[in-house]
Order: sequence, then C-alpha cells, then structure tokens
Amino acid sequence: GVRVESVDGPAAKAGIREGDVIVALDNTEITDAKQFAGVATKAEKSRVVSVLVRRGDLSNYLVIRPGGR
Repeated sequence: GVRVESVDGPAAKAGIREGDVIVALDNTEITDAKQFAGVATKAEKSRVVSVLVRRGDLSNYLVIRPGGR
C-alpha cells in the first residue's frame, strides 16, 4: 500500500485522512506509489472509485465520487 501524506478534494470528502494506507484502488491491489499513480490516472473521472484504506488496525472501503458529491 501507499501512505497518504496529504489529502484534499473528493478524496478528503470521501473520508480519506493523512496517515491512511491505501491498500487497493478501483479493485486493484496497490503495492507502491508508482503503481498507485498509474491506476489513479487510468480511473475514469466521471464514475465512482472504490478505495480500500487501512487506518491503524482497521480496514474500510471508501468511495470517491467525481466532484466530491
């Protein structure tokens, strides 16, 4: 996964926080920052994207909505 250093926009509205670890994005397991950037770039900006986030001992799916809706 990748650790979130800062967050704003739709990701912040979805509930992602600094310090979270993104384990999966758009049903793709994330192993490093380069892979995360590639998957994030390919994600369609017009549809919701699921994110599996680990926060401490808990893991939770969050949904990022276009425009933060």
